Amino acid sequence: MSAQKQITVLTIGGLDPSGGAGILADARAIKSLGLHCAAVCAVRTVQDGVVFSSAVAQDVPLIIAEIESIFEHQKVRAVKIGALGNSKIVNAVGRLMFNYGQPLVVDPVIRSTSGGELLDDDGVIAMRDRLIPMAALVTPNLAEASVICGIPVGNVEEMTEAARIVLGLGARAVLIKGGHLDGSRVADVFASRESGTIVLEDDRLDVGEVRGTGCALASLIAARLACGVKMPDAVEGAREILRGAMARSVKTGVGPSVLSFIDR
Repeated sequence: MSAQKQITVLTIGGLDPSGGAGILADARAIKSLGLHCAAVCAVRTVQDGVVFSSAVAQDVPLIIAEIESIFEHQKVRAVKIGALGNSKIVNAVGRLMFNYGQPLVVDPVIRSTSGGELLDDDGVIAMRDRLIPMAALVTPNLAEASVICGIPVGNVEEMTEAARIVLGLGARAVLIKGGHLDGSRVADVFASRESGTIVLEDDRLDVGEVRGTGCALASLIAARLACGVKMPDAVEGAREILRGAMARSVKTGVGPSVLSFIDR
């Protein structure tokens, strides 16, 4: 008897060779939920969590060929998108995703936490015009929401307004991540066309800086959507799993800690 084909979540984004963020962090998060992760590298970087040295966008034909091969041979049930580098890649990925139709979680990565540019200005425009209108969920942090929406985003009220703007761009749901808010509490703002706007609050974990949290959260949500979980439950469950991985975070070298998941 042949083995049953496992559900795949495809991640398309940047390669952080240190493993703290990008598609390697995505893969660990997706694997922790018992799913298979396929990964396409759109941007190669040289970084270590402290210093960001360079980023090189990959050739569009290669990216397209890799994505098409994965969809041809694997049971892809959701797609998570991270750093794409430039508008040519954004537009090419957008055209393919329109043809395939799987739930799309867009994490609009513009800069790394260590300061490197991961999406140019034309890419931001293409992201706003091409990918966000197709997205089941968009997961910007405060800085990304500010760039996408063209407004300051630094408190819950501004996060709520940014969520309204992102929904107006066509996304079906949005999660504005408030991990960089000041104070002992952290708040994310979730909004969707079906369930309205909800502020999700937690006590801030006393774990210091942890890398890859945004990448992993979007990937966990995509994985839960691939399993048929409804969006609000997918978001809340993913946030809980992420907090556990942050609480178990470990040092692998200099700089911030990295997430530690419990694999199924």
